[in-house]
Amino acid sequence: MAATTCPDLTALQLYLKSQEAAERALSAACSSSSEAVGGGERLQLSVHIGNTCEDAAREGYVNWTMFVNGDGSFDVSDHIKRVVYTLHPSFKNNVITLNTAPFHLTRCGWGTFDVGVEIEVYTTAAKDETKTFSFKHELDFELPSVQRAVTLDVALADPPVTADADTGGGGGTCLLYTSPSPRDRG
Repeated sequence: MAATTCPDLTALQLYLKSQEAAERALSAACSSSSEAVGGGERLQLSVHIGNTCEDAAREGYVNWTMFVNGDGSFDVSDHIKRVVYTLHPSFKNNVITLNTAPFHLTRCGWGTFDVGVEIEVYTTAAKDETKTFSFKHELDFELPSVQRAVTLDVALADPPVTADADTGGGGGTCLLYTSPSPRDRG
C-alpha cells in the first residue's frame, strides 16, 4: 500500500486533538490507582486501545487513527514513555514510535489488518526503568470509533516507603526509596 495524503485527514486530526484536550482536563481532576500487593507496590493503569475512521475524499479509502488513551484517571504522559505501532508490512515505514502523548497515529488506506501495539510504562519515580506491554488491535472500519479497555498492571521497581522523620520537635514524614539509584547499580 502506497502512502497517500487524504484531504479529510486534517479535519480528523483536529477532532482527535480536541478529544485529547478534553481527556487531559478530566485527568487533572483524578489520579491513578496504586496499591501494595504481595510485598510490593503495584500501579494499575486503565487505558483504551482502538481506532477511529471516516471516509476519505478518495473513493474506497478511509482515514483512520490508532490511539492509546488513558481512561481519564491519570495523565498518560506521567506514566507512559512511548507507544510503538507495527502496521502491515506493505507500509513503507511500518514500525512507528510515538515518544510523546497524545499517542495517536493517523493514516489513510483501503483495508483492515492487525496493528501491533506496544506500550512502554515507567516503573520508577525517576522514570529510568520501564516495562513493555504488547497487544494486537484489529482495525475496524465498520464503526466511527472502536476501542477496548485494558489494565496495565505495573510492579513498581522503587515504591516509596513512608518513615517518621525525627525533626527535633514536631515530627514529620519523609519518603525513602528502597532500591539503589541507577548510579549505585553499576
